[in-house]
Amino acid sequence: MDVLQCPVCELRFRSESELDQHLSIDHPNFRAEESEERGSSAVRPPRHPPER
Repeated sequence: MDVLQCPVCELRFRSESELDQHLSIDHPNFRAEESEERGSSAVRPPRHPPER
């Protein structure tokens, strides 16, 4: 199972929809800043393997 970590804080999520919701609520400026830096409107945070 993939674990998705928030690129802004240390929270982790099981699904992309949970991560997307977290980013939109808790870090609303993150996607706008990333899109401007990369020149793209679709930005996905990196996936991190689960810690053991």
